Amino acid sequence: LVPSTSSPINLTTMSPTICQTPAVRLTPGSSIAFWNINQMSFMRSLPESTLIGKSNSTESPILPIGWDYERYQVVRAGEDVYAFWNYRTMRFIRVNPVLNVVDSSEIRPDGTLQPEATWELFKVTDVGNGAVGIWSSSSKVFLRHPPDLNIDASEIRPCGILPADFLWERYRIVNTTVPIFSQAPSSAPFSRSPTTLMPTTTNQILVPSTSS
Repeated sequence: LVPSTSSPINLTTMSPTICQTPAVRLTPGSSIAFWNINQMSFMRSLPESTLIGKSNSTESPILPIGWDYERYQVVRAGEDVYAFWNYRTMRFIRVNPVLNVVDSSEIRPDGTLQPEATWELFKVTDVGNGAVGIWSSSSKVFLRHPPDLNIDASEIRPCGILPADFLWERYRIVNTTVPIFSQAPSSAPFSRSPTTLMPTTTNQILVPSTSS
């Protein structure tokens, strides 16, 4: 299989198609990292730029100690919809349709997602063999890891289905360490706030679990 080499899509041309796509369930409050299978490197937020970049290559999806720019906290923002917040930069990953880039939100020191935020929302889809795709529910594109320096977006995939020959879009989710914030009020089913969990095994590769 040859990696997808399509040019970054113009995100301002959106498809009206609406589909029900099986989504992978993540645990709100967990701290995770995204390791790209094709490029063998982690997604990371950049301290000197709002663009989303990638780490040095690693032979396996094990996050080295001290690699904090690659760690994201899961914030639940709806039914099978999540946002990913980096505690070092204090920003969310987002797909920016105005600049046609994958970049970071404004600084959110407390890790909460603003009610009007939509560019930061993603569904995580099971694409087989323990891999997932990270699909923007607003722009209808997948995040991808091209050979270039920064993360960009695939062509528009209205139903969130990843073609078999799209390899740059395939990630493994790695559980990295203990979350940061206290539990959000239970009265809010989709609080858009971080939630603290009990510690779990660091660098555990998470197997996709799809919702019914």
